[in-house]
Amino acid sequence: MLALISADVFCCRINSMPDEVVLVLKAVVLIGGLIAAAFWLAAAQVTVPDDQDSFIASLQRIGKLNSIAATGASAAAIAALVLWATSE
Repeated sequence: MLALISADVFCCRINSMPDEVVLVLKAVVLIGGLIAAAFWLAAAQVTVPDDQDSFIASLQRIGKLNSIAATGASAAAIAALVLWATSE
């Protein structure tokens, strides 16, 4: 779909995009990346014990931390894509 749109369309869009919008998108990229890094670090620091009851609870905690990290990374990737698609 993007191949059908000429580069001139994107150049016109970046010129009409307010600086505040670009600033917000850059902030989303930064904050999303930091959230992803922090939660993936927290997930990596969870110790997994040998007994089965605690083992399952630890895996559930790791899964929740990973889902928050993936959400932050997704927001950062989408904002970065918008910035890239509208850049000159």
